[in-house]
Amino acid sequence: MAAGGAADKLRFSLRLLSGQNRGSECVFDNSMEIVVGRANAADLILVEGMVSRRHARFAMQSGQLCVNDLGSTNGTFVNGEKVRGEHALDEGDRVLIGTSILKVVRSRSPKGTRPPPPDPAQISDDQTSSRHRATGDLQDVSVPELLETFSSNKRDAVLEVSSPAGEGVITIAGGKVEDCVVDRLPDAPPKKALLRTLGFSKGTYAVRRYRKPTSRRLDEPVLELLVDGLFKLDELEVLRQKLPQKGKPLVLAKPLVSSLSALDEADLDTLQLAYNLGDVDEVLDKSPETDAEAAERLLALLDGGYLRRR
Repeated sequence: MAAGGAADKLRFSLRLLSGQNRGSECVFDNSMEIVVGRANAADLILVEGMVSRRHARFAMQSGQLCVNDLGSTNGTFVNGEKVRGEHALDEGDRVLIGTSILKVVRSRSPKGTRPPPPDPAQISDDQTSSRHRATGDLQDVSVPELLETFSSNKRDAVLEVSSPAGEGVITIAGGKVEDCVVDRLPDAPPKKALLRTLGFSKGTYAVRRYRKPTSRRLDEPVLELLVDGLFKLDELEVLRQKLPQKGKPLVLAKPLVSSLSALDEADLDTLQLAYNLGDVDEVLDKSPETDAEAAERLLALLDGGYLRRR
């Protein structure tokens, strides 16, 4: 077959980023439409309590893929905005149905390709009414993108993130973060925990039904926290390049020529952590400040002659 033949034609497709069939696709051809819902008569079945029996319709006409909400209870959202009437979709758009995320992509898979149907026993009303969980891979959608998706529509949810760097739990309600905890930082303030979680780039996530946190330690809009958090992540990346890398400890400068009286209380606390722990990552974990703030303080102590690299 010649290169560029029909088999290589790119078609619009919906790729499931969460759920049991994540990574699978629903591939469209012109004049094709599918209904997404939890009823066994739906073309694409999502077994989840927040998905209506007939939730949304996707249709391909004249090369344009569009979505319509079918009067669902919980709505259909494109990039965080609620769908009203027919909504045209572009490559890269993310569609939220219940807690399931579908991404619009271009695919070489054959037209009509669809995820395998679920076991009929899984799609009874009794089974789906209590299902409020979607899982996915952070390589498909990042923590900041997940937060933006579930906050723009002010959906209440608990986002659990599992990463080699730790496990974080973020509680979202009304477009605000109520709390965040990270297992590696049991005593950390919630904003520090949130900023750490934003940096998790490998691992998995799970979106669970909202439950009120034991302590509502934060009450700040997600988008404001994201703007500040992404800035601090960029700043941290620059600072980390100037600090000792893993396996190269920090030690107290000897002789200590610089005067301790020139340091404020937070400087002294960081200096003590560096002296006791010696490892940059451990200092960042134990400091009550955000990682970027603690890294900046460590660098100032190095530049000021209080610490040195071994």
